[in-house]
Amino acid sequence: MKIGKSQEMTVLEQQRQGYTLGDDGETTVFLPRDQASRALEVGTGVQVFIFTDREGAPVATMDTPKVEVEQFACLEVVDVTGHGTYLDWGLTRDLYLPFGLQQKHLRAGDRVVVGVGVDDYGRIYASSKLGEFFDYDTRSCEVKQEVDLLVYDFNDSGVQVVIDGRYSGILYYDQTFTNLRLGDTARGWITFLRDDGRIDVALQQPGRRGTDDAKAKIWAALLAHDGFLALTDKSSPTRIRGELQMSKKAFKKAIGALYKERKITLGADGIRAVSST
Repeated sequence: MKIGKSQEMTVLEQQRQGYTLGDDGETTVFLPRDQASRALEVGTGVQVFIFTDREGAPVATMDTPKVEVEQFACLEVVDVTGHGTYLDWGLTRDLYLPFGLQQKHLRAGDRVVVGVGVDDYGRIYASSKLGEFFDYDTRSCEVKQEVDLLVYDFNDSGVQVVIDGRYSGILYYDQTFTNLRLGDTARGWITFLRDDGRIDVALQQPGRRGTDDAKAKIWAALLAHDGFLALTDKSSPTRIRGELQMSKKAFKKAIGALYKERKITLGADGIRAVSST
């Protein structure tokens, strides 16, 4: 039986208050009747999540949490007491975030990205100090690899992201083409693997495929604006990001390729489509 994880267990006994479940070993856990979404028969298998009660004893539920142990999620603060902060993770018992594991002061209604662990007493806890949850062995990662991103913080350099629910990464501001907020998810690509186990990522695919994507985006924008865009290689990066959600570098590469293909003309006032075919 694994605390903080979903798992298959077998109904061993039916009682008035609920069910006794067991796994392949000698471990058993109680599933209260109010945590069972349907009636169960002895001998049948059931998928449950194992959490802990206030005394730290394991309890089963058929409800599905928003996050499990060794995972990350953006959760809402539902209560702040003298003992700590409590988060909505989809179960009847809220997830505990101790004050000592908070990056900053939180209030009810705030959203926070946390990692989830189990302490030495078997109790599940959340932490917004994510360092202990990251995997810094990135040998299985590759530059240009497509990854999933979860925004967890911001610093002077860029947007800090959880990569594939496992690694720590940064998306530099000059590679950020949309207004990302805490808890947002996005698709990205690895651009650099650091010696400290952290990863640089971008929102635009690198290499030729990234250029092809940028070309397609520019062409679609041209067709949507009667074949003309008031953007040139001298336009500001901010304006290009705002209109096309791409970097100035990607824009220049793409319009250069479109020009060589004779699909556009370049003027002092902007770019024009040669044809719509």
